[in-house]
Amino acid sequence: MSDAAAAPAPTLRLWLILAALALALLAAAQFGYHWLQAQGSSPFTVSADCDLARGCSAVDGERQLSLRLDGLAGSHQPLTASVQLDQLVADTLILDLQGVDMFMGVNQYPLTRTTEGRFQTQLQLPVCTTGRMQWRARLLLQRGGQQEFVDFTFWAQ
Repeated sequence: MSDAAAAPAPTLRLWLILAALALALLAAAQFGYHWLQAQGSSPFTVSADCDLARGCSAVDGERQLSLRLDGLAGSHQPLTASVQLDQLVADTLILDLQGVDMFMGVNQYPLTRTTEGRFQTQLQLPVCTTGRMQWRARLLLQRGGQQEFVDFTFWAQ
């Protein structure tokens, strides 16, 4: 009978160890996520009166870019994102859209060069069940091995 009573102890110990490892992994993932979010800052300053439906500008010295979202009526509506670069060159532009307070999946859209310094893409915001929500539009500029970004925030239904 003493052998039967002793048998659950190693199993319980194993479960406790696994639970502690799982918690440590979750804590490390959470820390890593926040650490990566805090890494790097954009040298660009976004205009205070930013309205992406009319177009927003971001400036870094002589370098300037603007982002406009045409058709910004709400979620699940087709949108056109247009970017204009001034005194700035990029090989690749990607628009990364994320919910500010809610994870809405991965929403990355490569922009296509239409003319010198102008880029464009078609996109659609995922449907948000809470109604109106704030989004972050991160424009990723890549040239050679260098990457820069600029963040714009906006509200959508």
